[in-house]
Amino acid sequence: MFRPPVPSYDVLDGLEGALHELGDVPCLIIESKTPSSIIMIHCHGNATDVGRIRETLELLADQLGVNIVAVEYPGYGCRSDEKPSKAGLDVSVLKVYSYLRNEVGWPACNILVMGRSIGSGPATSLASHNRPGALILVSLFSSIEDLIEQRVGHRATRVVTDVFRVNGWNNLEQISQVECPVLLLHGSQDKIIPCSHSTKLFHLCKNGRISYLPRTGHSGFRWLPIIKVMKQFLHDNDIFSNAKHTLMPFNEVVDQVISPTILVDEVVSTPQKSYKAHDTQLPSAPDSEVPSVDLGSPASNPPKRPSLEIQLVEEPTEIGHSGLDVLEDPLALRLSRRKRRQALKGMRLLFTGHGGDEAREG
Repeated sequence: MFRPPVPSYDVLDGLEGALHELGDVPCLIIESKTPSSIIMIHCHGNATDVGRIRETLELLADQLGVNIVAVEYPGYGCRSDEKPSKAGLDVSVLKVYSYLRNEVGWPACNILVMGRSIGSGPATSLASHNRPGALILVSLFSSIEDLIEQRVGHRATRVVTDVFRVNGWNNLEQISQVECPVLLLHGSQDKIIPCSHSTKLFHLCKNGRISYLPRTGHSGFRWLPIIKVMKQFLHDNDIFSNAKHTLMPFNEVVDQVISPTILVDEVVSTPQKSYKAHDTQLPSAPDSEVPSVDLGSPASNPPKRPSLEIQLVEEPTEIGHSGLDVLEDPLALRLSRRKRRQALKGMRLLFTGHGGDEAREG
């Protein structure tokens, strides 16, 4: 499910000072060239990290006139020593939102959330439990069921889907709970996640807009036309009118509140004082713990749910394509349904149930 690339940077270089910590989560911060009170939390795709998409983020910040806070996931970039998981991504994005809302004092209507591909999962999850100014989703998936059936066929879907229901996101369930304006962007020629996923989600949005990007696949975007659509969406929903809030300039927030992520003798520096974005001077009181953001009404001590992990073990096949090829390589989709079934027969599914000591193969 998670495919982190080789890190493009580490915590020592700090992306030339642009890497900061928000609620102990490393983030790449791109400030708007023109003063702006709008912050966009960016949740990147799977096979990348915040360093690899820096130029794209700078273009977005410049053309949209927003400040961007790109969240780094566990297992990616400078966090490559951690294990990626759905919970890890959700918690990281929530911590950043919580920090901006409660520690910095930024109004929710001035915070946008953008998620691309796998980043649509934590982005939609956050927006379904809170109400940011807007939610922008790019190349998103509707559900694990649809994604797996498209890749390996209906018969395998029943087996593999049960695993991801426990460990993965279901945007179909989350999107109907989102109250803020939603923009869906999807390449019309996307072979990894077909645009039908976005179409299905669009019909569940309370306040949604969808735009199909012509001659565009899952990557290799021409961003300027896309930014034009995004800008029109933000204007139509009066997002930029939220600048009426009296806020400290974002560059001052970065300089005085948000901690740079720099290792010195293996200790990461932390801010000594905190203040709200609308304050005119720094308070003398010490930091307090960041309050949590409402995620609905969870129980105070919810029972632990059993989880299920799946391990795909390859065995030789006679058709020249392995089962993992069929699952991961888009080109393998050109195989006939019969050959895909043959490839999948060469795999063993190893199930491990957490909360018990048993493992079984299927």
